[in-house]
Amino acid sequence: MPDELLTLSSGAAAIFQAAQTEDWNAASVSAGTMTAAWSAFQTRDMPPMLEAQMSSVLVELVAAVVAQQTAGARQASIHVARAGLDFQLRDRPVAEIDLDHLELWARQLVVDLAAGNQGGVLSDMPS
Repeated sequence: MPDELLTLSSGAAAIFQAAQTEDWNAASVSAGTMTAAWSAFQTRDMPPMLEAQMSSVLVELVAAVVAQQTAGARQASIHVARAGLDFQLRDRPVAEIDLDHLELWARQLVVDLAAGNQGGVLSDMPS
C-alpha cells in the first residue's frame, strides 16, 4: 500500500483522538502531514470521483481542526478514513477493508453518542 494512504489513515485516527482531548497542536500537525501526503498521492492516476471525494473531506477536516471543533474534527476524520479505504481496495484484501469499516462504525457511534444524536446511534447499530 502506498505510504501516502498509510499517512492518511493514521492521521485520521490521530486527529480523532487529538480532537477528543482538544490537543489542537497535534491535530494541526497531523492535518498538515495528511495534506502533504494527499498532494503527493494526487500525482497518481486515480478515479476522478474518489479524488474529488477525498479532496472535499480533507478540506472539511482541516477546516474543523483550524476552527478547533471537536465534533466536526472527529466526524471529518471518519469521512477521511472512509474515503481512504476506497483507495486501499486496490492494495488490500476486501476482508481487511471490511474490518476497518467496522472500526469506523464504532468511531461513528462514539461521535453520535457524544452529540446526543439518538437517530444516528440507532442507525449505527446493526439490526
